Formats: sequence, structure tokens, C-alpha cells
Amino acid sequence: MVPGSNPGGPTRFYKMINTNFFDNKKFAIFLSILIILIHQLIFQNIIPSSKGFLGHDYAYVIPYFIYGKFWFINNYFSIPWFSPSFCCGLPFYSDPQSMFYSIPQIIFLVFNDPIFSIKLTFFLFSVIAFYGTFLLVRNIFAFNYLISIFCSTLFLFNGYFIGRFLTGHIAYVNFIFIPLYCFFLFVSFEKKVVKEKIFYFILSGLLFSYFIFSGSSSIVPIITVSIFFIILFYSIFKKNLKIINYFISSIILGILISLSKIVAGIALLNKLPRGYSQTEFISLSSFFISSIKSFFLFPDINYFNQNVKSMFDLGFHEVDYNLGAAVLLPFIFIFFISKSKIKNFIDRKIELLFLLILLTIPLLMNVNFLGQYDFFKHLPLIKNSWVQYRWIVIYLIPVILISGFLLKYLNGIYKGSIYLTLFCLTILLSQNIFKDKSWYTNDAKYDISNVKKEFLKNKIITGPALIVNSSTNKPIFSTNKNDLFLINYSSFHCYNPILGYGLEHLPKNKIRFTNKKVISNNHSLIYASAYDEKNNELNFFNPVCYQFPEENGCKKGDLFKVEDKDKMKKFLSYEKFDFQQSKIQILSNYTSLFTFFLSIAYIIIFMLLNLKKKY
Repeated sequence: MVPGSNPGGPTRFYKMINTNFFDNKKFAIFLSILIILIHQLIFQNIIPSSKGFLGHDYAYVIPYFIYGKFWFINNYFSIPWFSPSFCCGLPFYSDPQSMFYSIPQIIFLVFNDPIFSIKLTFFLFSVIAFYGTFLLVRNIFAFNYLISIFCSTLFLFNGYFIGRFLTGHIAYVNFIFIPLYCFFLFVSFEKKVVKEKIFYFILSGLLFSYFIFSGSSSIVPIITVSIFFIILFYSIFKKNLKIINYFISSIILGILISLSKIVAGIALLNKLPRGYSQTEFISLSSFFISSIKSFFLFPDINYFNQNVKSMFDLGFHEVDYNLGAAVLLPFIFIFFISKSKIKNFIDRKIELLFLLILLTIPLLMNVNFLGQYDFFKHLPLIKNSWVQYRWIVIYLIPVILISGFLLKYLNGIYKGSIYLTLFCLTILLSQNIFKDKSWYTNDAKYDISNVKKEFLKNKIITGPALIVNSSTNKPIFSTNKNDLFLINYSSFHCYNPILGYGLEHLPKNKIRFTNKKVISNNHSLIYASAYDEKNNELNFFNPVCYQFPEENGCKKGDLFKVEDKDKMKKFLSYEKFDFQQSKIQILSNYTSLFTFFLSIAYIIIFMLLNLKKKY
């Protein structure tokens, strides 16, 4: 033997690299921080774009967050039933997409810079997306550190999250809470100590209610199906279907906590129904081709629009669900799976049946080959949505989980497969670093400069207004039309989907305009005072008549009466005013309040007792 030589040294070094270096807690922490840092460096740079603009739908959400801040200054966390800032008086709390009780709104309450608030929201949501997934796959599905990081990175960089956030679809971004919700639910199911079971169960219920409170009501059916998809994977993995009972109970708790907003939202939707024709693919093959491109290749918006029947062409964000080609690499090695593994999977017949049913849902929602669209038109929430391609997002987390399971199995039979995981992670990061982000920068059309100048000023509305062509007096399309509240006016030609994309539900002939002034080349502002009187009516909509017309003796679209001038004055100053609610609304308000505080009380007591034990 040569002195100093070490037979087996390379082998020992190889084992150290495999087991100790790439798959230990310290390396996982370092790699996680690095990945989130890369993620933020890539996308924070375009929030806003180089021209200082944000995605088109921020024209809707940022003014609503600012209104939330105005309301909070005067009323704290009491329910903001109505808003004078937009559309000359509208219901706010009952709007399914309102987000007063949400994380982004809290950030806007704390910080005065809207750009910083959006950036901080993106960072916080990114961390939740990554570590929520990590907790799920590491602690529940027992993936090793490296595979857990790969799955978490896939979810962090998925096109649905990135595209929706950059566009301004903040309510849809709440999808990223699903892994964290599942983690709470599964931990509750697995805990042996009753107090701990209840603690995590309550956390899951609160998180489900957050989906509703934070503006995601329109996609709650999609969120629920997505969660059920993951539950089936868990049931197959643990060979236990009883988790479904916990899931149903968790949903019930979430519904009880958010019952007030649910009842208010249903009442409003019944009075402001939407009857848009749903998107429909022209063939099965076009749906499959578009879906494959959306998930694994580069989303093809031109192909999508050419093969879908729709009211109008949709934007790139509606087809961007991209996970990248890296997620496909583990599937290439699927032939390594043993027959016994496949047999164990097939033996779970009930779960497989449910999985097959769930797999067909996006297909049924996008291709009307059975005439099922007539049935969908009568389903709550679904009948109010029309872009059915969004249903394919339910495949997103299952694809990530399957990829992780394949890597986990390969790692069990071939230690060198750790390098496959590293290779997949490298490809994934490289694809996103060099990703073409031009559509999102080009789509950034909301000029944030007005908001930055006027933030926290002018907390009062004086009357209705709109921007028109000076020659024709016809309204001019402007991404910033909701911003008029920053100069003390409520935009009559506003943007709020609850009134319809063409403002079908806005009573257009009731508001009177008396003044006009030129504001730029060929642009004029026509406006009036909300206190102008005519036929015993003032010049501003009474929002109560949208929400509770029968209880308040009015009908949809009625203006404030002269005798209600004091109420309108409070309303225009962002203060509470008296109105009558329906009995079911009052009951649901108390139910939500009681369930919420009872849940919070248990969480606080549980945490204090645990803290006492430690010290």
C-alpha cells in the first residue's frame, strides 16, 4: 500500500457528497435563501416596469387598498359595508373581490408607499409559497431536503403565481396558501394530543376563511378542488381516507368564520347577476395542446385565442401556468418504478376513482362535448365566472407532487439520483433567469404616480366626475379612471367587475353633471356636487339600495334622498352611517364574529400554555 493512500477514499467522499453535503439542514437553509433571493432579483425589478407602471388590474386593487386605509383611519377594523370612492357609491364588503381583511391590506395600512407595499406583499407571498410547500412535502410526504427544495422552487416560480401578481390579480394569488392549508390540515389529522389537533384544525379553518375574506370567493371552487386533489395523494400515501372527514369539518369551520361575507356576497350577486358566455375550446385536441404548452413549454396566447370561443381575446396571464421543462425530467425515469409500487397505487381504488373524476373537471369546464355548459350556468359562483381555462390550475400542485414522488423513489434505489434533482433545480432556475418577461412589462399600464403624490390625502368625496373627450363629451378609456377619488371625486365611468365589464348594472341616466373644465389636450373633467338637489333626490347613489333594498324601502340604483343628507355626508367622509340589514345578514354577522373570536381565543390560550411549559 502506498503510504498515505486511503483505499475507499473516493467512495467515502462520494457518500459524503450524497448524504451529508446536498441533503442536510444547513445546506437546505442556505439553498432556500439563495433561491428566494434569485426569485426576488428576477421579478422585483419589474414591479413597477422601467416606465414606472404596474400591471393593468392594479388600477382596480390599489385604489381599493387605499380606500381601505381611509376607512381604517376613521373606523379601524369595523366592516366597510360601502365605498363612496368609486362608481358614485357601491357596496364594498359584499363584493366577492374586496380585500379589506387581507394581508396586502394590512401592509397598505402600515406603509404609506404603495409601490413598497406591493413589493413587500410579493416578497411575503413568495416566502409563504416556498415554505408552505416545503413544510408540506418535507414533513408530510417525507421528501428529503433537496427534493423538498426542488418542489418548493417549482411552486415558487409557477407562472400562475407570477403572472397573476404582475398583472394585479391579487385575489387569485391567494392560491399560494393551499400547501400551507394542507400542512395544517394533515398535521391536525396526525397529532395524537387532542389540544394540538384542535390547534392545527383551527389554523386550517382560519386559513380557509381567509380565501373568502381576501377576495378569492370567485375561485373558491377551484381552490377547494385543488385541496381535495392533494388530500387524495395524502390518502394514497398514508392509506387512510379518514382525512376527508377533517377536510369537510375544516371547510365548515372556515365557512362559519366567513359566513357574514358569504351571505352578503350571495345577496349582492343575486341583485347584480353576470351572464357572460363561458370560454370554450373548439376541440379536445386544442385544449390538450394549449394545456401542455401552458404548463411545460412556453404558454402560447395566440394559439389559445385562435382555438377558444370567447367574448374577446385574453391576455398572456390567462394561459401562464408554466412550471418549465425541468418538472418533466423525473417523469423520464418513470420506468424505474417497480411493479409492486404500481400495484400499491392501483390498490387504492376509491382514491383513484376520485382522482380520475378530478382529472376530468378542467376538461368538462373547457370543452362542451356533453352539453354540460347549460348545467354550469345554474351553479353558484361558477355561473358568475366565464374564463374556464383557470380550472387547469388544479393540476399544478399534483404535477409537482408526482415529480417529487418520482425523485424520492429514484433516490431510494439509486443514490446518484441526487444529481438528477440538482440538475432539475439548475435547469428550473436557469429557465426563469432567462425567461421572456416582455409581455408583463408591456402589460404594465397603470400609472402609479398619481397615487404616490396623493396617498393619504383628500379623505372626502365631493361628488361624481368622469373624464371625457372635450369635443364629443364621451368618456375616455383610462387605466387610471378609478383614481379620481384622490382629487375628491367619485369616478362615474369606473372599473369594477361587479357592475359588469360594460357597466351594465350602473344606472347611467341618474347622475347629473353640471360643470366642466379642461385638464389636458382634448381631455376634460365633467363633474358636479353630490348635494345638488332635484325631485327630492341628491346627486349620489345610495349603496344600501344595491345591498339591502327591501329592508331600506328603496330599489337598486336609487339616489340618496334629501332627507338623508346627513347620512350621505357621513358616507362621503368615510364614516359609518345607519341602515337596515336583512335578518339573515345580522345572524351571519354574529355567527362569524363569535366563531372567529372563539378560534382566536383558543389559539392564544394554546400558545400561552406552550410558552409557559418552555419556561
